[in-house]
Order: sequence, then C-alpha cells, then structure tokens
Amino acid sequence: MKNPYYTLTVALLSIVIVISFGFWFWKSPLNADCIDVSPTSAPGPAPEMDAVVSSEVDPPYVRYHNEFDRLECCLDIAHAGGAYLGQPYTNSLEALERNYGLGRRVFEVDFAPTCAGQIVLAHDWKNRGRVRPTLNEFRTELSDHGLTGMTLQELVAWLAARPGSKLVTDTKYPDVQLALLSHLEAASSKQFVRDQVVIQVYSEAEIDAPYLRDQAKILTIYKMGRITPEMIGTIAMSSDIIALTIPETFAKKHLAALRKDLTTLPIYVHGSPSRINSLEYQSFLNNLGASGFYHE
Repeated sequence: MKNPYYTLTVALLSIVIVISFGFWFWKSPLNADCIDVSPTSAPGPAPEMDAVVSSEVDPPYVRYHNEFDRLECCLDIAHAGGAYLGQPYTNSLEALERNYGLGRRVFEVDFAPTCAGQIVLAHDWKNRGRVRPTLNEFRTELSDHGLTGMTLQELVAWLAARPGSKLVTDTKYPDVQLALLSHLEAASSKQFVRDQVVIQVYSEAEIDAPYLRDQAKILTIYKMGRITPEMIGTIAMSSDIIALTIPETFAKKHLAALRKDLTTLPIYVHGSPSRINSLEYQSFLNNLGASGFYHE
C-alpha cells in the first residue's frame, strides 16, 4: 500500500504543473489569436515617406481654405475634381458633386480633346493607346465604371450653379490649351471666366501671351524641364501670375529657398496621391512654405 503522504504530494504537484502550463499557454504567442489586439479604428495606408520627413516635423496640422488671395496655408485644390470612392483622376460629375458636398470649392480639372475636337474632362488617353475617342466612346467608357463624363460646356453649367466654385485648368494637349480660354468664354462669358477660372500656364512665354493678358494665371513648372529656383524666382517676380505650382519632389529640395525670394507669392504643391494626400507630408511642406495643395 502506497504512503498516503506520497499520494497527496503527487496530486499537489500535478495541480501546480497544470496551473503553470495553463498560465504559460495563455501568455504564449501560440495563443496570440485569443488576445484582442484589434485597433480602435481601421488604420489607413502608410504614407510613402522618406528620411526627409523626420521627427523634427511638427505634428500634422493642416487647416484648409478656398481663397486664392491668401498666402498662408493651405488652399485646398481638389485634384482632377477630387477623389470619388477612393479613386483619383476621374474628372467625373460624381467626383465634383461629392467634393463640393464636402465643402471644397476649388477644382483643378484636366481637359482632353475627342477625335472631333470637343473638349472633355479627362486626364489623357494613355489607357486607349493615345487614340482620341469619339464623344460617345468617352461617355460610354466612363459610364461602364459608374461615372458620368462631362464636356467643357457641361462643366461651365455645373460651376455656374455652384456658388463659390472656382476652376483651375490643366491639360496635356497644346491644341486644347490654345483653345481653352475661347471655349470657356463661348460657353459662359468673359466676366464668368475672369471671376471663376484660373488658367494654368506651362512656360514663361505663355505667361505673356496676349490672349491671357487679363486672365488669372498660375505658372506650373512640370513641363519646364531643367529649371533652377533662381530661374523660377526671376520669372515669377517679373510676371503677373497669381501663384506658382511646383511638384512635391522639387518642393522638398527647393521650396524653402523659393519662399525666401517669393515672400508674397502663393506657392502650391502637387504630387502623387500616395504622398501628397498625407497630412504628415502636407504639414512638412507647410513648414517649408507651401501655401496649398492639389490633392484628392
């Protein structure tokens, strides 16, 4: 017959082992799926930041406004009409309606020509092998994605019915750029265009074009090739542009120097959606002297 004390000791040791193993298993990574590690809110995509945005940057704080004549940050420019359901570059009626409803009032819109010369809202025709569509093809291709394509005339009517709205033009097509102002005036009036339209220009020569003499203009440098901050400063200070727009890659290197020379000129920044839409990045560029952003 076994010693009763031996039996009791074995039983107690068994209980200790079971309890210890249970505690270890509860804390073990093997059981991590049982631990609630859910974030309090769904995380957004991490911005593609690099070393230039360091811990020295102030916490992200960006206050938007809709006024071109304000130097301080940040003019809110809805790029390509603004995003719609997370999708950039649509230039669609749905994007315009959505972003106007959010309180945005300044809309940068891309213009492209159809094969018959009609001017429509589109970034370019790269997805069609650079072949210009008919107006019907343009509308159909957008409607297949649940979007409404617009002509320049339809955009003008939309703007006229939206108090406070402003248009910033953009186009990759020189033939459209040359005809844009006259088409806008024909669809509305010279007064409407002067009050609600800002034409983006792409060269020093275009700033001084006679047909743009009385028109509000922004110089955007993305088509100007190799250009230095000194060259930009000289052009800007001797012209009647109301603002300057630069790519974010250029801004990281040269915005601070530009701001020292151009103390009273608004400087706006554009870039890829994955970067320019980040509040942290906008805060960083604001600290360098940006006055606003083209963003989704």
